[in-house]
Amino acid sequence: GLLMAGIKLLFTLRGKYQVISRSGLIIWVLAVITLFFCGSQVGIQLTSHSSVEKNYLVSADSIDVLQINVMDDPYFSNYLNFDEVFDPSQLMKIEDDNIKLGMAKIVLRQSNDSSNFRINLIKESNGKSLKTATRNAENFSYNMHVQGNELSIAPYYSIPRVDKIRLQHPVIEVYVPVGKKIKLGKNINRMHIKMSNIYSKNDKDLANTIWLSTVDGFYPQ
Repeated sequence: GLLMAGIKLLFTLRGKYQVISRSGLIIWVLAVITLFFCGSQVGIQLTSHSSVEKNYLVSADSIDVLQINVMDDPYFSNYLNFDEVFDPSQLMKIEDDNIKLGMAKIVLRQSNDSSNFRINLIKESNGKSLKTATRNAENFSYNMHVQGNELSIAPYYSIPRVDKIRLQHPVIEVYVPVGKKIKLGKNINRMHIKMSNIYSKNDKDLANTIWLSTVDGFYPQ
C-alpha cells in the first residue's frame, strides 16, 4: 500500500522533480533488495541448531553443600551485574583470532532422584547445517572445573574468529538433591543465572548466599 502510493505520487511529478524522485526510488528499491539478501544469508547461517554435552558427578555422599565460585574476569569486569547489562556490546570483545563473549549462563535445578550433585556443561550453537552447528559448538572454548565440593566457572567464553558469531553459548546445569545446599560465591552476579527461587524472586544480589534445595524450589538459609 505505502509502496504503491509512493509510485503513484512519483508519476504525478513532472520535469526535474520526477527524475530526482525516480532516482531516489531506484536507490530505495536496491537498498531493500540488499537488506533482504543480507538478512536471508544470515538466516541461512542460523537455520540449524546443535549442542554438545559433558557431564560431571560430585559423588561423595558426605558432601551436603556445593560451593559455586565464579572465576576472575580479565576481559570485562568482576563488578558487572549481568541483569543490569542492557548493551550486549559491553560483553563482547575481539582479541587476535578470538571473539570473547561474557554471557555464560548457569541454571540451578532441584533433583529428587539422587543424593549426588550433577553438573552438565552444554555448549550450544547454530549453523547453516547440523554438521556446521555441531562443529561451531565443539570449537568454542569454555573454562570450568570441579574439585571436591567446589565448582569453578568462568563468566566468559571464547569463539574462534573464523567461525563468526552463530549464537554460540554455554549453559551450566547444576542439579542439587533435595535436602542439600548450594553456596554462591562473591562474583555470582556476574553470571546469567536462573533458579527457581521460592522466597524472593526479585532479589538481584545473590553473592555469598546459601540455598537449600526443596521439592518446591530453593529456599535461602
